[in-house]
Amino acid sequence: MFSQKLLIIDDDETIIFSFKTFLNENRFEIETAKNGKQGLEKLTQFKPDLVVADYKMPEMTGLEFIKAAKIITPHTPVVIMSAYGDNATKKLFFEEGASDYIEKPFDIEDILSLIEKNICKNKIQETVTNDQFIGESIVIKDVFSKLEKIKNTEITILIEGESGTGKDLIANYIHKNSTLSNGPFISVNCAAIPENLIESELFGYEKGSFTGADEQKIGKFELAQNGTLFLDEIGELPLTIQAKLLRVLQNKTIERIGSTQAIKSTARIIAATNKNLYEMIHSGTFREDLFYRLTTFPLTIPPLRMRENDIIIITNYLLSKYCKEFEKPLKTLSSNGQAAIKTYTWPGNVRELQNIISRIVLIESNTTVDENMVLEYLPNTKIDKASLDAHELSFISQYTEKELLKIHANETFKLCNYNKSETAKKLGINYRTLIKRLED
Repeated sequence: MFSQKLLIIDDDETIIFSFKTFLNENRFEIETAKNGKQGLEKLTQFKPDLVVADYKMPEMTGLEFIKAAKIITPHTPVVIMSAYGDNATKKLFFEEGASDYIEKPFDIEDILSLIEKNICKNKIQETVTNDQFIGESIVIKDVFSKLEKIKNTEITILIEGESGTGKDLIANYIHKNSTLSNGPFISVNCAAIPENLIESELFGYEKGSFTGADEQKIGKFELAQNGTLFLDEIGELPLTIQAKLLRVLQNKTIERIGSTQAIKSTARIIAATNKNLYEMIHSGTFREDLFYRLTTFPLTIPPLRMRENDIIIITNYLLSKYCKEFEKPLKTLSSNGQAAIKTYTWPGNVRELQNIISRIVLIESNTTVDENMVLEYLPNTKIDKASLDAHELSFISQYTEKELLKIHANETFKLCNYNKSETAKKLGINYRTLIKRLED
C-alpha cells in the first residue's frame, strides 16, 4: 500500500520517466500531467500530498499553476523545478506560495529528500493549525454564541466578511459541531473555477454527455451527501449557475449534466462571500431569490481591525506556531512591538498577519520582536494628507477622479511587487476591475 501521493507536472517525458523509475521504490503513488491545466484537474481528482511542477510549461506557467492551486487546495505544498535559478525568480516563486524550489538538472536523491521534507512539514502544519479560530473579543464571542444556538440544525447559512477573516474556518467549525459532522466537508471556491467548468464541478456529468466526457463524473453536491457543501466566494457564480443552485435549494434534488434522473440532495449548504450581495442584486449580477434562500441564517465575521483585543493573542499564537514549524528559537513580542501591531489597520485581516509573522520568523534572528522589526515588515502605503504641500495638491488637481484611480492602481501594483491578487486585495476591488484599470 502506498503511503504518499505525488503529482508530477512536466512536459519533459524524461523527467516524468525519472520520477516513475526512481521514486516508486520509495513508496510513492505517482500521478503525472503534461501541463498546468491538466495538473489542476489531477489536483482535484487525485488529492496529492505534494505537487512537483515545472516552471516553463505549455498553456500555463508554474507561477500561474501555483496561484490556481493555492485557491483550490491551499494546504497542498507545491515544489517548483526550474533551470532559471536567479535570485529574483526564486523570490517570485516563494512570494506566490511555492513551498520549495529545486534547480534543474538535479540529483534524484536531492529531490527525494526535498519531497519528504515538504510532505513532513505540511503534515506537522496540518496537525497544529487545522480549523483553529482564535479570539476572545466581544464580537467573536457573539459570533460563537449565535452558532451555539443553531448547532443541532441543518439550516442554510451565509457567512459574510472581508477576505482573510477566516470564513472557511467558521464553515468548518459549523460542520464539525453539527448533526452532519460524521459526513464529508466539501469546499468549493467558486472564484477559482472557470465559468465553463463550474456546472460540471458542482453537479457532475454522465459519460458521453458532451465532447470530452469520456467517463462519468461525480459532482461536489453528490460528494457532499450527508455532509456539508461549502460554497466560498458565492458572489462569483454566473447567473445561469445561480438559477440551478436555487432549484437545488428549493427542490432538494440535483441532476448530472446529460441525465434526466433526479438525485435527492442531502448536503447542507454553507455559502460565504466578501462582496456586498445587496449591491450585486441592485446591479443585476446576483439573484434576489437566491440571496433570501441562502440567508436563512446570516452570519458576519468582523474584520481584524474590529477585534483589537484579539490581535496580540493571534500574533503570539502565530509566533509560537511558526517558530515550531520552521524549527526556530521561540520569539516574543515586546510592549512597543505590540503597540505597532495594534496601530496597523490590517486590510488583509488574519491572512495578512499570518504572512507577516511567518516572514519575521523565517528571516529575523533576534528573539524579541520589537517596534522597529514590526514596522520594517508592515507595508508603507499610508499617506499623511496634512503633509501634502501646495505643489503636490496642484499636481493632484490636474487629474480626473478616474485618472487618479488608474494612477493609484498602478502605484499599488508596484508596491505589491506586481502581484495582481495582492494588489486587488489592498485596493479593495475585484480582480476584473483591477485588470481594467491597469490596462487603461
